[in-house]
Amino acid sequence: MTLGKKILSSAAALAIMGAAAIAADNTSTAIATDGTGDYLVFPVYAADANGNWKTNIKVVNTNTTHAVVAKVVIREAINSAEKLDFPIFLSPGDVWEATLEDVNGEVHLKTTDDSMVVNGVPASTTPVDTPLFAATAPQNNHYGYIEVYGIASIAGTNVDSSWSPNTPLDKVALYNKYVADLNGNTNTTDWAAVDADSIYGQEVLFASNTNGELAMTIPATAFEGVVGTNPNTVRTIGQNTTFASMITTGSATTVRNNITSLLAKSDIYATFYEGANGGAAETKLILTQPLKYAYGFDNTYCVTYQTTARDQEEHANVKSEFYSGGTPVTLNFCPESTWLNVDTASYAKGYTDYQITSNYLDANNTDTGVPAPIIPVLMTAKNVGGQNVTNAIYPAYKKQ
Repeated sequence: MTLGKKILSSAAALAIMGAAAIAADNTSTAIATDGTGDYLVFPVYAADANGNWKTNIKVVNTNTTHAVVAKVVIREAINSAEKLDFPIFLSPGDVWEATLEDVNGEVHLKTTDDSMVVNGVPASTTPVDTPLFAATAPQNNHYGYIEVYGIASIAGTNVDSSWSPNTPLDKVALYNKYVADLNGNTNTTDWAAVDADSIYGQEVLFASNTNGELAMTIPATAFEGVVGTNPNTVRTIGQNTTFASMITTGSATTVRNNITSLLAKSDIYATFYEGANGGAAETKLILTQPLKYAYGFDNTYCVTYQTTARDQEEHANVKSEFYSGGTPVTLNFCPESTWLNVDTASYAKGYTDYQITSNYLDANNTDTGVPAPIIPVLMTAKNVGGQNVTNAIYPAYKKQ
């Protein structure tokens, strides 16, 4: 069954003793081991009438005493073009939920969640159903990835002095406090940076098509020590998002390079199920390159790779997307988010090694010296006794 064409953890609760959350020093940026952080990347979304794909997104504030304002940035698959950005207002212990889906050929964001407040009106009062900014060639709005930046944190009692934990906090009051204090202003007395354990995310990709009913859950990749130790006073509503504008302390270039180093890979290993053509039609590898745009790179900057499939008896058969056997063939992946068939040669069972063989190459095939920051996701679908079983995992890899 075809999952798609080219397209592109548990939360740790905070115990805060009456003080503002302590943000992580972004001189030591790290991939979070507990799934919570101050910067999230949802590595893929799919919203396409071809295959009836849609994506459900959830962002959680695990802090039960402090509200969190975060900025959501939706980027399309080819050039990481910003297609929509907006703040969400998460009260203590809150979750925001929305979907991306195709509406008459356009991708729309839909939500009725009161954590999204537009011009002072929560989506629970006026539901949000808004298209992404129109795609221009070579963009593809139907696929892409999502970033979530922590902007600022505030004690619930600094929004409403009568508020107490485990009770609702008025989102409009939180929105008004943010606009008055932080949205381009400098009154930060009540605000702190977002703690490195405050937000986590999870998405579910759904499809209902000839392959059956598919539902694959993918946790967001969480980073600690990205946004810095100060609340963000840059005007973030209605402004194009640059990586540098979201970093409040330290060097944005250093943080970007740290993340790139953390995500750089030399080999990615993808197992596959048996089936037609060795299972290739049932298993897809999604390679997402977040922060490629932060270098000023676009889809003319490519990374090269080769593939080798192995069966369960260690036999190897060199294979690429378009060529099987013989001399290894070097191929490029250039879009910011790409789906590849897992190459299986003629094997019914085994795994495929995707070997990254270059740094970013520019349009002249000149090595930029910048390794590709890659988040891989392996998506599978298999019929077991008439029941369609689906799964999405982060595959094994070697660091560059």
